[in-house]
Amino acid sequence: MSQSPNKFQKLVLTSSILALLSITGCESSAVKRDPPAPPVSEAFLPKGHLESPQTAADKQPEMSSIPSIASGPSTELPPLDLLQKDLYSITAVKVPITELLFQISQDSGKEIDIFNGVEGNVTINAINQPLDSILDRMAEQANFVFEMRDNIIKIRPDVPEWRNYTVDYVNISKKSIDTIDMKMNVSSTVEGASSQTGKGSSSQVTVSSAHDFWQQLDNNIQKLAQLDPYSVSDEVAKTEKGTNQNATQGQSQNTVINPEAGIISVFTTDKKHRAIKKYIKQVTNRAEKQVLIEATVVEVVLNDQYQAGIDWSMINRSAFGSNGGISFASPFAGPSEGFAIGTVNPLGQPGSIAAGSWNILANVALLKQFGDSKVLSSPKIMAINNQTALLKVVNNLVYFTIEVNTTSATTTAAGQITYETEVQTVPVGFTMSVTPFVSDNGSVTLNVRPTLSRLVGQVADPNPALQNANVQSLIPIIQEKEMSSVLRLQDRQVAIIGGLIEDSNSNNKSGLPGVGDVPYFGDLFSMRDEQAKKSELVIFIRPVIIDNPDVYNGDLQSVSQFLKTQSM
Repeated sequence: MSQSPNKFQKLVLTSSILALLSITGCESSAVKRDPPAPPVSEAFLPKGHLESPQTAADKQPEMSSIPSIASGPSTELPPLDLLQKDLYSITAVKVPITELLFQISQDSGKEIDIFNGVEGNVTINAINQPLDSILDRMAEQANFVFEMRDNIIKIRPDVPEWRNYTVDYVNISKKSIDTIDMKMNVSSTVEGASSQTGKGSSSQVTVSSAHDFWQQLDNNIQKLAQLDPYSVSDEVAKTEKGTNQNATQGQSQNTVINPEAGIISVFTTDKKHRAIKKYIKQVTNRAEKQVLIEATVVEVVLNDQYQAGIDWSMINRSAFGSNGGISFASPFAGPSEGFAIGTVNPLGQPGSIAAGSWNILANVALLKQFGDSKVLSSPKIMAINNQTALLKVVNNLVYFTIEVNTTSATTTAAGQITYETEVQTVPVGFTMSVTPFVSDNGSVTLNVRPTLSRLVGQVADPNPALQNANVQSLIPIIQEKEMSSVLRLQDRQVAIIGGLIEDSNSNNKSGLPGVGDVPYFGDLFSMRDEQAKKSELVIFIRPVIIDNPDVYNGDLQSVSQFLKTQSM
């Protein structure tokens, strides 16, 4: 082992600086830079009295006394680093660890304490390395922990110990199940149970998601904290055996988790503690990522020339004027397929959607050329990475189911009819469930399920008991449009889901009361209004990764204008 000549370089450097300062002092003493001070009485003498006025040449200082600049060979001084650590070089092949540590202590001039249990051989080759770096490399081979304090080095075996880690995460357990039933036959639903009659086809899609952060974290840390009995010393094995002697078979005692306080206690070696600390940091960084999901549902009543649907190729040519356009990945192949779009600059190169909410509004404005456009819903929801968020903006329509009970008349009592009503509700509006996942490269994977429902009519309950009792019970007819898909988008990129076309017919008749209902002649005194229209439903979805959820100085500045209040 040899110590690098840093101290010698520092002495040479100091001597060179002192020599340079002494030479500079000798040269500067021969130079008269300040002119002699004028007499005090000079300011009081009359101009031109007993002396001739001085010219400009007389006022110039005498330059002959200034020597010429000395020239010599330039000397480059080494960089001065007073905080640089002492560097050491060491080469060892299968040397006992205790002998090597004592040799390092003697060469470095430090005291050393080696605890019982530090054993093994070390093979290392280090050139001009700091002492702590060399000890760290040796600790990985011999499984020991070192501590440098003042002038003492303490070496002890890597014995398992308890350490606490803080994890800032909410203590919840969430489970979500999405089910879509597509049936092509007559079915009835009673209290969630469905029964089918007749022949037909059906399809069912079920998407389930379970989220239990703390339980999963506990299972993973238990596996990371397990000690390998073949890679630790006898002292470590004795400590582990004494700690787990009261543990039941199959139960790990290496971790203790308190989700309410957000603290995890782990019992393992220093080497595994460093791996666990790195793992917890990576898990929390990815789990705490947030995504703002912007969704806009637009209904376009198609014009006569666009009865086949929206021509997306026209939008590709005219979107955003001369500053660029929209590039589509693929055309629609079916009513349930969607694709992602991104802006294109005038040179034809693709780029990302610009920040802000104006780009979705620009897309909505472009749809007006195909017919009357109407925004049905424009919700925004924030979701944590890999957690399902549910948005529901509906009106609960109320209807009643009526049950008629009739008792027969007897010789002593007349028959009675009793009515029992039960309140029922059905949601009508827009609901959306979304589960985002944010990757490190800025892409967002979305499991999204938007559902749009509306009231299209009512039908009377044909129960004969209700008709005999002259009671009418109207049941609402609900139209649903929904889809479930997995999309992969970039940050602030817009996805379009379209092709949901609907035909609707209206037949209205108005005229003079009584006369308009007369057969054959009633049409002369009435008016009919028959309309047929075709509409297409378009859904825009855009994920925005939120790094700083600050309304005034972060990524949510666009909503700060809605939070301004006037002071009284």
